[in-house]
Amino acid sequence: MASRQLLIQRSWRSSHPR
Repeated sequence: MASRQLLIQRSWRSSHPR
């Protein structure tokens, strides 16, 4: 499910903004 990967990617991305 790409929809979940997109959400997860944004989730962990918020953790370490680089």
